[in-house]
Amino acid sequence: MGREIPGAGCHPFRQIRLEVGKLHDKGIRAKCAQLVTAAEGKIQQVKAMVSTAKANLISSAGRMVQTFQEKGRSALRHAVQALRIPAVLSRMEHGLCTTSC
Repeated sequence: MGREIPGAGCHPFRQIRLEVGKLHDKGIRAKCAQLVTAAEGKIQQVKAMVSTAKANLISSAGRMVQTFQEKGRSALRHAVQALRIPAVLSRMEHGLCTTSC
């Protein structure tokens, strides 16, 4: 929870906003301000998605462990397949790669 994504905090955007404020052309300054705001919004969306995925993964893992304790190894295998965890992680990885690559 305490780990931050490098470069994703408020501080870098604060510096960018200060530099944008120094631009003399108002049209360029306004467009840059819009781009910075849009980038901040996208970062917040990704943060919310990762947070939700993390919570869901922890919850699912808890349920799987409980099932395993109650019913054994075959039930755990079935639960992992039913939750499609590998497929979800693969889609998330593909989605993040296409937005950042």
